[in-house]
Amino acid sequence: MKRVPGLFAAGVLACASLPAPAADRALFVFDLELNKPFDVHECQYDIVTVPIGQQGLLVKRTTRMYRYLEVKPESGRCFQREGVGYTVEPMDMNGNANPLPPAGPLVDGDVKVVHADALRPSLVGDKWIWVRVAGGTLKAVKFYFPESSTQDVHQALVAKYGAPTRIENRFLDRRSEGRLEFYVATWVRPNLTAVMTSLDTSLDMGGSYSTVGHVRVDHGAPVQKVEKNRL
Repeated sequence: MKRVPGLFAAGVLACASLPAPAADRALFVFDLELNKPFDVHECQYDIVTVPIGQQGLLVKRTTRMYRYLEVKPESGRCFQREGVGYTVEPMDMNGNANPLPPAGPLVDGDVKVVHADALRPSLVGDKWIWVRVAGGTLKAVKFYFPESSTQDVHQALVAKYGAPTRIENRFLDRRSEGRLEFYVATWVRPNLTAVMTSLDTSLDMGGSYSTVGHVRVDHGAPVQKVEKNRL
């Protein structure tokens, strides 16, 4: 894997309201705008009954879950939740069904955004886009990309944010795969921080790392550590 290759892309009439200020394109990650109300709707879903095992010879246990009817929308975009009630059966420690958590508006949490084929970002390919919402506001976007797009993603970030603030070359030793080299590039700007990791080492596919990288863009500059009571 390459270590460092050379997001993206006059007068006012009386009584007329002033035009709205132009949107800061730096705060857009694809078609998602940071620090704005998260206005993506949830993908259509249904409630289904699924088996969770059997109690004795005659009693079959079931629970209820949400199941998305849209793997991806035909147009536009929508979001999907994961976790209890969505991708994890609601059960207690003894394997008994718990009530299905109520569905409601997304106020806080991490969800996956799914685009229709016509709108799917080319840099992402067949990978994933996740967002973090806090208080109904979009605070961060994290997208994954295949190894084949590493150089394109890096160049797109440079075109959008300029030269990286810093680049760190790293490696990971795996007995089965040898040494894997990758890098982490960081862009610190007044109103956002973008971090590109060319190999996502958290995606351990059965002992073998997949060749997937990711970019995370957070609204706001990173918190500066203040060292108190120094050694």
